Amino acid sequence: MRGFLLLIHFIFIVTIVSNAQDLEQIGKQKPVKFSGGLTVLGNFYQVSGIEPRSKPFLWSINGSPTITVLGVSFPFYFNIGAQNRSFSQPFNQFGVSPRYKWLTTHIGYRSLNFSNYTLSGIVMLGGGLEIRTKKFRFGAIAGRINKAVRLDTTQSFIAPQPAFKRMGFSAKIGVGTESNYFDLIVLKAKDEAASYTDAPPRLNPAENAVVGINSKFLLFKHVNLGFEVAASAFTRNTLLDSINDSDVPKELSFIMKRNISTQLLFAGNAFIGYTSKYVNLRLNYKRVDQDFNSMGAFIFQTDLESYTVEPSFNLFKNKVRLSGSVGIQRDNLLRNKFSTTERTIGSVNLSFQPGRKYGLDVQYGNYGITQRAGIIPVNDTTRLAIANQNLSVINRLSLSNANRAINFVLLTMYQELSSLNPFQSAQLGSNVMVGNFTSTYTFLKTGLNFTGGVNYTKTTFATGEALLVGPSVGLGRSFLKKKLVTGFNFSYMVNQFNGKSAGSVINGGVNLNYRISKSHNFLANLRLTHNGSTSPVSLPFTEMWFSAGYQFNFF
Repeated sequence: MRGFLLLIHFIFIVTIVSNAQDLEQIGKQKPVKFSGGLTVLGNFYQVSGIEPRSKPFLWSINGSPTITVLGVSFPFYFNIGAQNRSFSQPFNQFGVSPRYKWLTTHIGYRSLNFSNYTLSGIVMLGGGLEIRTKKFRFGAIAGRINKAVRLDTTQSFIAPQPAFKRMGFSAKIGVGTESNYFDLIVLKAKDEAASYTDAPPRLNPAENAVVGINSKFLLFKHVNLGFEVAASAFTRNTLLDSINDSDVPKELSFIMKRNISTQLLFAGNAFIGYTSKYVNLRLNYKRVDQDFNSMGAFIFQTDLESYTVEPSFNLFKNKVRLSGSVGIQRDNLLRNKFSTTERTIGSVNLSFQPGRKYGLDVQYGNYGITQRAGIIPVNDTTRLAIANQNLSVINRLSLSNANRAINFVLLTMYQELSSLNPFQSAQLGSNVMVGNFTSTYTFLKTGLNFTGGVNYTKTTFATGEALLVGPSVGLGRSFLKKKLVTGFNFSYMVNQFNGKSAGSVINGGVNLNYRISKSHNFLANLRLTHNGSTSPVSLPFTEMWFSAGYQFNFF
Protein backbone atom coordinates (compact mmCIF):
# COMPACT_ATOMS: atom_id res chain seq x y z
CA MET A 1 0.00 0.00 0.00
CA ARG A 2 2.83 2.38 0.87
CA GLY A 3 4.49 1.74 -2.48
CA PHE A 4 1.23 2.48 -4.26
CA LEU A 5 0.88 5.80 -2.44
CA LEU A 6 4.47 6.72 -3.30
CA LEU A 7 3.78 5.94 -6.94
CA ILE A 8 0.69 8.20 -6.94
CA HIS A 9 2.69 10.95 -5.24
CA PHE A 10 5.44 10.63 -7.87
CA ILE A 11 2.93 10.91 -10.71
CA PHE A 12 1.56 14.18 -9.33
CA ILE A 13 5.02 15.69 -8.77
CA VAL A 14 6.44 14.77 -12.16
CA THR A 15 5.59 17.72 -14.36
CA ILE A 16 3.86 16.99 -17.65
CA VAL A 17 1.09 18.30 -19.78
CA SER A 18 -0.27 15.97 -22.43
CA ASN A 19 -3.24 15.69 -24.70
CA ALA A 20 -6.01 13.32 -23.79
CA GLN A 21 -4.80 9.71 -23.85
CA ASP A 22 -7.09 7.17 -25.48
CA LEU A 23 -7.13 4.06 -23.25
CA GLU A 24 -8.43 2.00 -26.18
CA GLN A 25 -5.06 2.45 -27.89
CA ILE A 26 -2.91 1.21 -24.99
CA GLY A 27 -2.59 -2.31 -26.34
CA LYS A 28 -1.81 -1.07 -29.84
CA GLN A 29 1.29 1.02 -29.03
CA LYS A 30 4.69 0.58 -27.47
CA PRO A 31 4.49 0.57 -23.65
CA VAL A 32 7.58 2.80 -23.34
CA LYS A 33 8.90 5.23 -25.94
CA PHE A 34 11.86 7.60 -25.74
CA SER A 35 12.25 10.63 -28.04
CA GLY A 36 13.69 14.12 -28.12
CA GLY A 37 16.89 15.91 -29.01
CA LEU A 38 20.21 17.26 -27.74
CA THR A 39 22.02 20.39 -29.02
CA VAL A 40 25.55 21.55 -28.22
CA LEU A 41 26.27 25.10 -29.40
CA GLY A 42 29.18 27.54 -29.22
CA ASN A 43 28.94 31.25 -30.09
CA PHE A 44 31.83 33.61 -30.86
CA TYR A 45 31.34 37.38 -30.93
CA GLN A 46 33.48 40.37 -31.90
CA VAL A 47 32.64 44.07 -32.33
CA SER A 48 34.40 47.37 -32.88
CA GLY A 49 33.00 50.90 -32.73
CA ILE A 50 30.37 50.34 -30.03
CA GLU A 51 30.13 48.67 -26.65
CA PRO A 52 29.93 44.85 -26.92
CA ARG A 53 26.40 43.45 -26.86
CA SER A 54 27.54 39.95 -25.89
CA LYS A 55 30.46 38.10 -24.35
CA PRO A 56 33.30 37.01 -26.69
CA PHE A 57 32.41 33.34 -26.21
CA LEU A 58 29.26 31.59 -25.01
CA TRP A 59 28.40 27.92 -24.97
CA SER A 60 25.26 25.99 -24.23
CA ILE A 61 23.97 22.44 -24.04
CA ASN A 62 20.23 21.94 -24.13
CA GLY A 63 18.04 18.93 -24.47
CA SER A 64 14.37 18.05 -24.67
CA PRO A 65 13.94 14.34 -23.89
CA THR A 66 10.42 12.91 -23.74
CA ILE A 67 9.44 9.61 -22.15
CA THR A 68 6.07 8.17 -23.20
CA VAL A 69 4.58 5.44 -21.02
CA LEU A 70 1.37 3.81 -22.27
CA GLY A 71 0.53 6.91 -24.32
CA VAL A 72 1.22 9.35 -21.45
CA SER A 73 4.01 11.78 -22.35
CA PHE A 74 6.60 13.06 -19.85
CA PRO A 75 8.50 15.89 -21.57
CA PHE A 76 11.60 17.38 -19.91
CA TYR A 77 13.93 20.22 -20.80
CA PHE A 78 17.40 21.13 -19.60
CA ASN A 79 19.79 23.93 -20.46
CA ILE A 80 23.42 24.21 -19.35
CA GLY A 81 25.40 27.22 -20.51
CA ALA A 82 28.02 29.82 -19.74
CA GLN A 83 25.34 32.22 -18.48
CA ASN A 84 22.76 29.98 -16.84
CA ARG A 85 22.08 26.43 -15.82
CA SER A 86 18.62 25.04 -15.38
CA PHE A 87 16.76 21.76 -15.30
CA SER A 88 13.03 21.81 -15.57
CA GLN A 89 9.99 20.15 -16.96
CA PRO A 90 8.57 22.67 -19.45
CA PHE A 91 5.21 22.93 -17.76
CA ASN A 92 6.33 22.24 -14.19
CA GLN A 93 2.86 20.90 -13.59
CA PHE A 94 1.28 17.52 -13.99
CA GLY A 95 -1.77 16.97 -16.11
CA VAL A 96 -3.21 13.87 -17.70
CA SER A 97 -6.55 13.19 -19.38
CA PRO A 98 -7.27 9.48 -19.92
CA ARG A 99 -10.06 8.89 -22.42
CA TYR A 100 -12.24 5.84 -22.96
CA LYS A 101 -14.89 6.07 -25.68
CA TRP A 102 -17.25 8.93 -24.69
CA LEU A 103 -15.71 9.60 -21.26
CA THR A 104 -12.63 11.76 -20.59
CA THR A 105 -11.25 12.41 -17.11
CA HIS A 106 -8.87 15.21 -16.15
CA ILE A 107 -6.37 14.89 -13.31
CA GLY A 108 -3.84 17.45 -12.10
CA TYR A 109 -3.07 20.69 -13.91
CA ARG A 110 -5.52 21.05 -16.79
CA SER A 111 -6.82 23.85 -18.98
CA LEU A 112 -10.34 23.59 -20.42
CA ASN A 113 -12.33 25.95 -22.60
CA PHE A 114 -16.09 26.09 -22.04
CA SER A 115 -16.71 29.59 -23.48
CA ASN A 116 -14.89 32.88 -24.02
CA TYR A 117 -16.59 34.67 -21.13
CA THR A 118 -16.71 31.90 -18.48
CA LEU A 119 -13.94 29.28 -18.44
CA SER A 120 -11.37 29.93 -21.14
CA GLY A 121 -7.75 28.81 -20.90
CA ILE A 122 -7.17 29.21 -17.15
CA VAL A 123 -5.01 26.41 -15.71
CA MET A 124 -6.56 24.65 -12.71
CA LEU A 125 -5.04 22.10 -10.34
CA GLY A 126 -7.74 19.59 -9.58
CA GLY A 127 -9.94 17.08 -11.31
CA GLY A 128 -12.77 16.90 -13.77
CA LEU A 129 -14.51 14.90 -16.42
CA GLU A 130 -16.16 15.31 -19.81
CA ILE A 131 -18.91 13.24 -21.38
CA ARG A 132 -19.48 13.61 -25.09
CA THR A 133 -21.91 11.64 -27.22
CA LYS A 134 -23.45 12.47 -30.58
CA LYS A 135 -26.07 14.85 -29.14
CA PHE A 136 -25.15 15.35 -25.49
CA ARG A 137 -22.12 16.80 -23.74
CA PHE A 138 -21.26 17.49 -20.14
CA GLY A 139 -18.10 18.79 -18.52
CA ALA A 140 -17.03 19.77 -15.03
CA ILE A 141 -13.77 20.69 -13.34
CA ALA A 142 -12.91 21.88 -9.85
CA GLY A 143 -9.69 22.83 -8.13
CA ARG A 144 -7.16 25.55 -7.45
CA ILE A 145 -6.84 28.41 -9.93
CA ASN A 146 -4.08 30.34 -8.15
CA LYS A 147 -1.85 29.50 -5.25
CA ALA A 148 -1.09 32.13 -2.62
CA VAL A 149 1.87 34.34 -3.58
CA ARG A 150 3.36 36.62 -0.94
CA LEU A 151 4.88 40.00 -1.71
CA ASP A 152 8.67 39.73 -2.07
CA THR A 153 10.20 43.13 -1.32
CA THR A 154 13.71 41.82 -2.05
CA GLN A 155 12.94 41.36 -5.72
CA SER A 156 12.59 44.00 -8.44
CA PHE A 157 9.78 44.37 -10.96
CA ILE A 158 10.34 40.79 -12.18
CA ALA A 159 8.99 39.37 -8.92
CA PRO A 160 5.61 37.57 -9.12
CA GLN A 161 2.60 39.65 -8.19
CA PRO A 162 1.13 38.87 -4.74
CA ALA A 163 -2.13 36.92 -4.78
CA PHE A 164 -4.56 35.00 -2.61
CA LYS A 165 -5.17 31.32 -3.01
CA ARG A 166 -8.08 31.01 -5.43
CA MET A 167 -10.35 27.99 -5.74
CA GLY A 168 -12.93 27.46 -8.44
CA PHE A 169 -15.50 25.22 -10.09
CA SER A 170 -17.00 25.23 -13.57
CA ALA A 171 -19.49 23.03 -15.38
CA LYS A 172 -21.05 22.85 -18.81
CA ILE A 173 -24.07 20.92 -20.06
CA GLY A 174 -25.25 20.97 -23.65
CA VAL A 175 -27.33 19.23 -26.27
CA GLY A 176 -27.15 19.18 -30.06
CA THR A 177 -24.67 18.75 -32.89
CA GLU A 178 -21.91 20.96 -34.27
CA SER A 179 -24.38 22.96 -36.37
CA ASN A 180 -27.27 23.04 -33.86
CA TYR A 181 -26.52 23.14 -30.15
CA PHE A 182 -27.33 24.80 -26.85
CA ASP A 183 -24.83 24.96 -23.97
CA LEU A 184 -25.26 26.24 -20.41
CA ILE A 185 -22.06 27.09 -18.50
CA VAL A 186 -21.55 28.12 -14.88
CA LEU A 187 -18.43 29.17 -13.03
CA LYS A 188 -17.89 29.90 -9.33
CA ALA A 189 -14.52 31.03 -7.93
CA LYS A 190 -13.39 32.64 -4.70
CA ASP A 191 -10.20 33.86 -3.06
CA GLU A 192 -9.40 32.43 0.37
CA ALA A 193 -8.79 35.43 2.64
CA ALA A 194 -7.02 33.26 5.23
CA SER A 195 -4.33 32.29 2.70
CA TYR A 196 -2.74 35.77 2.94
CA THR A 197 -3.48 37.39 6.30
CA ASP A 198 -1.08 40.35 5.98
CA ALA A 199 -1.82 41.21 2.36
CA PRO A 200 -0.89 44.66 0.97
CA PRO A 201 -3.64 47.32 1.36
CA ARG A 202 -4.70 47.28 -2.29
CA LEU A 203 -4.89 43.49 -2.50
CA ASN A 204 -8.35 42.26 -1.52
CA PRO A 205 -9.91 38.79 -1.72
CA ALA A 206 -12.56 38.57 -4.43
CA GLU A 207 -15.41 36.31 -5.43
CA ASN A 208 -17.04 35.63 -8.77
CA ALA A 209 -20.06 33.78 -10.19
CA VAL A 210 -20.66 33.60 -13.94
CA VAL A 211 -23.50 32.09 -15.97
CA GLY A 212 -23.11 31.78 -19.72
CA ILE A 213 -25.06 30.47 -22.69
CA ASN A 214 -23.64 29.39 -26.04
CA SER A 215 -25.90 28.47 -28.91
CA LYS A 216 -25.93 28.00 -32.66
CA PHE A 217 -28.86 27.11 -34.90
CA LEU A 218 -29.32 26.41 -38.57
CA LEU A 219 -32.48 28.41 -39.20
CA PHE A 220 -32.83 27.58 -42.89
CA LYS A 221 -30.78 25.73 -45.45
CA HIS A 222 -28.23 28.54 -45.83
CA VAL A 223 -28.91 30.72 -42.79
CA ASN A 224 -27.43 30.14 -39.34
CA LEU A 225 -27.63 32.07 -36.09
CA GLY A 226 -25.31 31.97 -33.11
CA PHE A 227 -24.71 33.80 -29.87
CA GLU A 228 -22.55 33.68 -26.76
CA VAL A 229 -23.64 35.62 -23.68
CA ALA A 230 -22.58 35.72 -20.05
CA ALA A 231 -23.57 37.47 -16.82
CA SER A 232 -20.85 37.94 -14.21
CA ALA A 233 -21.44 38.85 -10.57
CA PHE A 234 -18.09 40.02 -9.22
CA THR A 235 -17.33 41.02 -5.63
CA ARG A 236 -13.99 42.82 -5.54
CA ASN A 237 -13.60 42.77 -1.74
CA THR A 238 -15.29 40.00 0.24
CA LEU A 239 -14.11 41.52 3.54
CA LEU A 240 -16.69 44.33 3.32
CA ASP A 241 -19.99 44.01 5.16
CA SER A 242 -22.96 42.53 3.32
CA ILE A 243 -25.72 44.82 2.14
CA ASN A 244 -29.24 44.37 0.89
CA ASP A 245 -29.02 47.18 -1.67
CA SER A 246 -27.08 45.82 -4.66
CA ASP A 247 -27.49 45.46 -8.40
CA VAL A 248 -27.08 41.71 -7.87
CA PRO A 249 -30.47 40.10 -7.17
CA LYS A 250 -30.88 38.96 -3.58
CA GLU A 251 -31.96 35.56 -4.89
CA LEU A 252 -28.28 34.97 -5.69
CA SER A 253 -27.18 35.52 -2.09
CA PHE A 254 -26.88 31.76 -1.57
CA ILE A 255 -24.32 31.64 -4.38
CA MET A 256 -22.05 34.50 -3.31
CA LYS A 257 -21.71 37.29 -0.79
CA ARG A 258 -23.07 40.70 -1.89
CA ASN A 259 -21.65 44.01 -0.71
CA ILE A 260 -20.91 47.50 -2.00
CA SER A 261 -18.09 46.16 -4.20
CA THR A 262 -20.36 43.67 -5.99
CA GLN A 263 -21.26 44.34 -9.63
CA LEU A 264 -23.41 42.48 -12.10
CA LEU A 265 -22.03 42.94 -15.62
CA PHE A 266 -22.74 41.40 -19.01
CA ALA A 267 -20.81 40.40 -22.12
CA GLY A 268 -21.79 38.72 -25.33
CA ASN A 269 -21.60 38.48 -29.07
CA ALA A 270 -24.02 37.28 -31.73
CA PHE A 271 -24.06 36.68 -35.46
CA ILE A 272 -26.38 35.77 -38.27
CA GLY A 273 -24.89 34.41 -41.45
CA TYR A 274 -25.83 33.33 -44.93
CA THR A 275 -23.64 30.68 -46.58
CA SER A 276 -23.77 29.40 -50.14
CA LYS A 277 -21.36 28.16 -52.77
CA TYR A 278 -20.57 31.61 -54.15
CA VAL A 279 -21.73 34.15 -51.55
CA ASN A 280 -21.21 34.39 -47.79
CA LEU A 281 -22.60 37.16 -45.62
CA ARG A 282 -22.21 37.56 -41.87
CA LEU A 283 -23.54 40.22 -39.49
CA ASN A 284 -21.79 40.47 -36.10
CA TYR A 285 -22.62 42.24 -32.87
CA LYS A 286 -20.45 42.37 -29.74
CA ARG A 287 -20.83 44.10 -26.40
CA VAL A 288 -18.67 43.83 -23.28
CA ASP A 289 -19.57 45.96 -20.26
CA GLN A 290 -16.96 48.15 -18.65
CA ASP A 291 -14.94 46.18 -16.05
CA PHE A 292 -16.55 42.86 -17.01
CA ASN A 293 -14.42 40.10 -15.57
CA SER A 294 -14.36 36.35 -15.10
CA MET A 295 -11.97 34.47 -12.84
CA GLY A 296 -11.96 31.65 -15.37
CA ALA A 297 -10.75 33.71 -18.34
CA PHE A 298 -7.70 35.78 -19.15
CA ILE A 299 -7.86 39.56 -19.39
CA PHE A 300 -9.72 40.82 -22.45
CA GLN A 301 -10.83 44.20 -23.76
CA THR A 302 -13.90 45.61 -22.04
CA ASP A 303 -16.12 48.66 -22.44
CA LEU A 304 -16.81 48.18 -26.13
CA GLU A 305 -19.74 47.76 -28.50
CA SER A 306 -19.26 46.91 -32.16
CA TYR A 307 -21.28 46.16 -35.29
CA THR A 308 -19.61 44.58 -38.34
CA VAL A 309 -20.70 43.26 -41.72
CA GLU A 310 -18.51 40.66 -43.44
CA PRO A 311 -19.36 39.70 -47.04
CA SER A 312 -17.32 37.37 -49.27
CA PHE A 313 -17.68 36.14 -52.85
CA ASN A 314 -16.18 33.28 -54.86
CA LEU A 315 -16.39 34.10 -58.57
CA PHE A 316 -15.37 32.59 -61.89
CA LYS A 317 -14.81 29.06 -60.57
CA ASN A 318 -12.92 30.34 -57.52
CA LYS A 319 -10.42 32.24 -59.64
CA VAL A 320 -11.54 35.48 -57.99
CA ARG A 321 -12.15 35.72 -54.26
CA LEU A 322 -13.40 38.95 -52.80
CA SER A 323 -14.01 39.56 -49.10
CA GLY A 324 -14.33 42.50 -46.81
CA SER A 325 -15.42 43.86 -43.49
CA VAL A 326 -16.97 47.13 -42.42
CA GLY A 327 -18.17 48.23 -39.03
CA ILE A 328 -18.14 50.64 -36.14
CA GLN A 329 -16.95 50.35 -32.56
CA ARG A 330 -17.41 52.60 -29.52
CA ASP A 331 -16.63 52.69 -25.81
CA ASN A 332 -18.00 54.62 -22.80
CA LEU A 333 -21.01 52.30 -22.57
CA LEU A 334 -21.84 53.51 -19.07
CA ARG A 335 -21.33 57.17 -20.06
CA ASN A 336 -18.98 57.81 -17.16
CA LYS A 337 -15.84 58.76 -19.12
CA PHE A 338 -14.76 62.24 -20.12
CA SER A 339 -15.19 61.38 -23.82
CA THR A 340 -16.45 58.65 -26.11
CA THR A 341 -14.10 57.15 -28.69
CA GLU A 342 -15.60 55.80 -31.89
CA ARG A 343 -13.79 53.73 -34.50
CA THR A 344 -14.74 52.89 -38.05
CA ILE A 345 -13.34 49.65 -39.39
CA GLY A 346 -13.19 48.77 -43.06
CA SER A 347 -11.14 46.37 -45.18
CA VAL A 348 -11.27 44.73 -48.62
CA ASN A 349 -9.33 41.68 -49.79
CA LEU A 350 -9.06 40.57 -53.41
CA SER A 351 -7.35 37.40 -54.61
CA PHE A 352 -7.02 36.73 -58.34
CA GLN A 353 -5.58 33.36 -59.44
CA PRO A 354 -6.36 32.83 -63.14
CA GLY A 355 -3.95 29.90 -63.45
CA ARG A 356 -0.97 28.16 -61.89
CA LYS A 357 1.58 30.71 -63.06
CA TYR A 358 0.24 34.12 -62.02
CA GLY A 359 -1.47 35.39 -58.90
CA LEU A 360 -2.50 38.78 -57.53
CA ASP A 361 -3.40 39.74 -53.96
CA VAL A 362 -4.76 43.17 -53.07
CA GLN A 363 -5.65 44.35 -49.58
CA TYR A 364 -7.04 47.71 -48.52
CA GLY A 365 -7.87 48.87 -45.01
CA ASN A 366 -9.31 52.11 -43.68
CA TYR A 367 -9.56 52.60 -39.94
CA GLY A 368 -10.72 55.76 -38.25
CA ILE A 369 -10.84 56.96 -34.65
CA THR A 370 -12.92 59.91 -33.49
CA GLN A 371 -14.02 61.36 -30.16
CA ARG A 372 -17.22 62.97 -28.99
CA ALA A 373 -18.27 64.49 -25.70
CA GLY A 374 -18.79 62.28 -22.68
CA ILE A 375 -19.48 63.70 -19.24
CA ILE A 376 -17.57 66.88 -20.22
CA PRO A 377 -17.27 68.72 -23.56
CA VAL A 378 -14.31 67.91 -25.83
CA ASN A 379 -12.16 70.84 -26.95
CA ASP A 380 -11.69 71.06 -30.72
CA THR A 381 -7.95 71.59 -30.32
CA THR A 382 -7.56 68.30 -28.42
CA ARG A 383 -10.29 66.23 -30.07
CA LEU A 384 -8.83 62.98 -31.40
CA ALA A 385 -9.71 62.33 -35.05
CA ILE A 386 -7.36 59.99 -36.92
CA ALA A 387 -7.59 58.10 -40.21
CA ASN A 388 -5.28 55.18 -40.96
CA GLN A 389 -5.27 53.85 -44.52
CA ASN A 390 -3.15 51.05 -45.94
CA LEU A 391 -2.95 49.44 -49.36
CA SER A 392 -0.82 46.46 -50.35
CA VAL A 393 -0.50 44.77 -53.75
CA ILE A 394 1.39 41.50 -54.29
CA ASN A 395 2.10 40.16 -57.78
CA ARG A 396 3.30 36.54 -58.04
CA LEU A 397 4.68 34.76 -61.09
CA SER A 398 5.91 31.14 -61.14
CA LEU A 399 7.57 29.46 -64.12
CA SER A 400 8.79 25.87 -63.84
CA ASN A 401 9.62 22.71 -65.74
CA ALA A 402 11.43 19.47 -64.99
CA ASN A 403 14.81 21.20 -64.69
CA ARG A 404 14.24 24.57 -63.06
CA ALA A 405 11.79 26.75 -61.12
CA ILE A 406 11.64 30.55 -61.31
CA ASN A 407 9.60 32.71 -58.97
CA PHE A 408 9.04 36.47 -59.04
CA VAL A 409 7.34 38.43 -56.28
CA LEU A 410 6.65 42.17 -56.41
CA LEU A 411 5.29 43.76 -53.24
CA THR A 412 4.15 47.36 -52.99
CA MET A 413 2.61 48.83 -49.87
CA TYR A 414 1.43 52.28 -48.86
CA GLN A 415 0.32 53.30 -45.38
CA GLU A 416 -0.92 56.73 -44.34
CA LEU A 417 -1.71 58.06 -40.90
CA SER A 418 -3.45 61.42 -40.90
CA SER A 419 -5.30 63.58 -38.43
CA LEU A 420 -8.68 64.99 -39.41
CA ASN A 421 -8.24 67.66 -36.76
CA PRO A 422 -6.47 70.67 -38.38
CA PHE A 423 -4.85 71.53 -35.04
CA GLN A 424 -3.03 68.15 -35.00
CA SER A 425 -2.46 67.31 -38.67
CA ALA A 426 1.09 68.64 -38.77
CA GLN A 427 2.22 66.60 -35.76
CA LEU A 428 0.39 63.32 -36.37
CA GLY A 429 0.57 63.00 -40.15
CA SER A 430 2.95 60.41 -41.66
CA ASN A 431 3.11 57.95 -44.53
CA VAL A 432 5.24 54.96 -45.49
CA MET A 433 5.91 53.62 -48.99
CA VAL A 434 7.45 50.15 -49.29
CA GLY A 435 8.56 48.34 -52.41
CA ASN A 436 10.20 44.93 -52.61
CA PHE A 437 11.09 42.85 -55.66
CA THR A 438 12.46 39.32 -55.23
CA SER A 439 13.33 36.68 -57.81
CA THR A 440 14.45 33.10 -57.17
CA TYR A 441 15.99 30.71 -59.71
CA THR A 442 16.36 27.05 -58.66
CA PHE A 443 17.99 24.18 -60.54
CA LEU A 444 15.89 21.25 -59.37
CA LYS A 445 18.39 18.48 -60.13
CA THR A 446 21.48 20.05 -58.56
CA GLY A 447 19.81 22.00 -55.77
CA LEU A 448 21.57 25.21 -56.80
CA ASN A 449 19.48 28.36 -56.25
CA PHE A 450 19.99 32.08 -56.76
CA THR A 451 18.01 34.85 -55.09
CA GLY A 452 18.11 38.53 -55.92
CA GLY A 453 16.05 41.49 -54.91
CA VAL A 454 15.70 45.20 -54.33
CA ASN A 455 14.25 46.80 -51.18
CA TYR A 456 12.85 50.31 -50.96
CA THR A 457 11.34 52.08 -47.94
CA LYS A 458 10.42 55.76 -47.81
CA THR A 459 8.99 57.32 -44.66
CA THR A 460 7.63 60.84 -44.49
CA PHE A 461 6.76 62.46 -41.17
CA ALA A 462 6.56 65.88 -39.55
CA THR A 463 10.33 66.43 -39.16
CA GLY A 464 11.50 65.15 -42.53
CA GLU A 465 11.84 62.28 -44.94
CA ALA A 466 13.89 59.08 -44.53
CA LEU A 467 14.86 56.74 -47.38
CA LEU A 468 16.30 53.23 -47.18
CA VAL A 469 17.10 51.48 -50.47
CA GLY A 470 19.44 48.78 -51.71
CA PRO A 471 19.92 45.33 -53.28
CA SER A 472 20.15 41.88 -51.75
CA VAL A 473 21.48 38.61 -53.18
CA GLY A 474 21.61 35.02 -52.04
CA LEU A 475 23.16 31.75 -53.18
CA GLY A 476 22.48 28.21 -51.99
CA ARG A 477 23.58 24.73 -52.96
CA SER A 478 23.17 21.20 -51.65
CA PHE A 479 25.84 18.50 -51.99
CA LEU A 480 26.32 14.84 -51.17
CA LYS A 481 22.77 13.82 -52.00
CA LYS A 482 21.39 16.79 -50.05
CA LYS A 483 23.24 15.84 -46.86
CA LEU A 484 25.28 19.05 -47.03
CA VAL A 485 23.35 22.31 -47.47
CA THR A 486 25.19 25.61 -47.82
CA GLY A 487 24.03 29.19 -48.21
CA PHE A 488 25.30 32.73 -48.66
CA ASN A 489 23.43 36.06 -48.40
CA PHE A 490 24.42 39.70 -48.80
CA SER A 491 22.59 43.02 -48.68
CA TYR A 492 23.62 46.65 -49.06
CA MET A 493 21.29 49.41 -47.90
CA VAL A 494 21.79 53.15 -48.38
CA ASN A 495 20.32 55.58 -45.82
CA GLN A 496 19.21 59.10 -46.65
CA PHE A 497 17.55 61.77 -44.54
CA ASN A 498 16.01 64.83 -46.18
CA GLY A 499 17.90 64.04 -49.38
CA LYS A 500 21.32 63.85 -47.72
CA SER A 501 23.39 60.71 -47.18
CA ALA A 502 23.15 59.19 -43.70
CA GLY A 503 25.50 56.27 -44.36
CA SER A 504 24.93 52.66 -45.31
CA VAL A 505 24.45 49.23 -43.78
CA ILE A 506 26.08 46.02 -45.07
CA ASN A 507 24.86 42.61 -43.94
CA GLY A 508 26.36 39.30 -44.98
CA GLY A 509 26.15 35.72 -43.87
CA VAL A 510 27.29 32.17 -44.60
CA ASN A 511 25.60 29.05 -43.23
CA LEU A 512 26.32 25.34 -43.43
CA ASN A 513 24.27 22.35 -42.37
CA TYR A 514 25.67 18.81 -42.65
CA ARG A 515 23.41 15.86 -41.89
CA ILE A 516 25.73 13.02 -40.97
CA SER A 517 22.86 10.57 -40.47
CA LYS A 518 19.21 10.57 -39.50
CA SER A 519 20.11 11.34 -35.89
CA HIS A 520 23.30 13.40 -36.20
CA ASN A 521 23.60 16.90 -37.61
CA PHE A 522 26.36 19.54 -37.68
CA LEU A 523 25.68 23.24 -38.28
CA ALA A 524 27.66 26.48 -38.55
CA ASN A 525 26.70 30.09 -39.18
CA LEU A 526 28.65 33.31 -39.73
CA ARG A 527 27.02 36.78 -39.74
CA LEU A 528 28.71 40.12 -40.38
CA THR A 529 27.21 43.61 -40.04
CA HIS A 530 28.91 46.88 -40.92
CA ASN A 531 26.98 50.02 -40.06
CA GLY A 532 28.58 52.99 -41.79
CA SER A 533 26.22 55.55 -40.26
CA THR A 534 27.07 59.23 -40.61
CA SER A 535 24.13 60.32 -38.46
CA PRO A 536 24.99 62.10 -35.19
CA VAL A 537 22.52 59.89 -33.30
CA SER A 538 24.06 56.58 -34.45
CA LEU A 539 27.68 55.42 -34.23
CA PRO A 540 29.36 53.41 -37.01
CA PHE A 541 30.37 49.89 -36.02
CA THR A 542 31.35 46.45 -37.31
CA GLU A 543 29.96 43.33 -35.68
CA MET A 544 30.61 39.61 -36.26
CA TRP A 545 28.79 36.56 -34.96
CA PHE A 546 29.93 32.95 -35.48
CA SER A 547 28.19 29.89 -34.12
CA ALA A 548 28.83 26.19 -34.54
CA GLY A 549 27.03 23.25 -33.05
CA TYR A 550 26.01 19.62 -33.04
CA GLN A 551 22.50 18.18 -32.91
CA PHE A 552 21.48 14.68 -31.93
CA ASN A 553 17.89 13.49 -32.37
CA PHE A 554 16.63 10.24 -30.94
CA PHE A 555 13.36 8.66 -32.00
